[in-house]
Amino acid sequence: MKAPSLTLVVPVYNRAGIVERSLDCIAAQTLRPLSLIIVDNNSTDNTAEVIERWADAHRSSSFDITVTRETRPGAAAARRRGLELVSTPIVQFFDSDDIMAPTLAADIVNAFAARPELELLGWDTNVQAPDGSRRINRFRVDDRTMYRALVHGMLSTQRYAALTSLVRRAGSWRPDIRVWNDMELSTRIVLLNPVMQRLDVEAPVTTIFTADSITHGANSTPVSSAKEHTLDVCYETMLEAGHREGQAYVNYRRACLAAEYASAGAHTDARRLMSQLPVHSRWRYRLIYLKHRLCRRGTWLLRPPLPLKSTQ
Repeated sequence: MKAPSLTLVVPVYNRAGIVERSLDCIAAQTLRPLSLIIVDNNSTDNTAEVIERWADAHRSSSFDITVTRETRPGAAAARRRGLELVSTPIVQFFDSDDIMAPTLAADIVNAFAARPELELLGWDTNVQAPDGSRRINRFRVDDRTMYRALVHGMLSTQRYAALTSLVRRAGSWRPDIRVWNDMELSTRIVLLNPVMQRLDVEAPVTTIFTADSITHGANSTPVSSAKEHTLDVCYETMLEAGHREGQAYVNYRRACLAAEYASAGAHTDARRLMSQLPVHSRWRYRLIYLKHRLCRRGTWLLRPPLPLKSTQ
């Protein structure tokens, strides 16, 4: 039997009650052979027992399942550990509370086989919010990929598969990035100018956001400071790369975060964050701040100003 072409990496933290739903949708994939790596992120409930039992029941000669553990907290650390174990040319990261269509893995492998130069394949996703509302996040391939990655989160974890070598060349996941870690990795991936393609199927993944996810819940650092750290790292990455537009997109996110601080009553933190924005265009960011504070939807219509060439 030929070796698998694709590995799915799934980090899990305290998901004993629901993780089997996501794992079952992976087991239902029509693609064989297939490789799966499940990373228990130091769960404190009986998640480890659940995934071990599930793996024993589903492992076969055509479905290779590895269960491992990462004690450092956070999804990025768990995904990094999983990536270290990947031996297939293609990798897809998936979360333990989401659902994928049964043909997605086969569609991924077929797309890469049909286009040898392809490095990253993305798709639309259905998003289900905690309040039950739904929307579709679109994946687009054009000349505004960095904008879409930083402002719209187009390369969030559930929305693409990539060459394993590409993710490793970008530097893999940073364990110190505890919130928006997929956005931070995506900036480094986009800077490599990978060959990208959109999978032309109807939203094959449903992303289900829950309050206690591995990214946003009790397993993460205080969200506000973690978000600021991520933005600081992204800005330094853009600065070192000389990517002026990327710097502006990070500052756009700073203004939006400041608005969220103000809405939560943290006015001192909001003012501090706004003071970090470039002086020459602070009034433009002030408009973004006000729009996001008054109405979260549609803020993206206010495009961030490009920094001056002498940006600090």
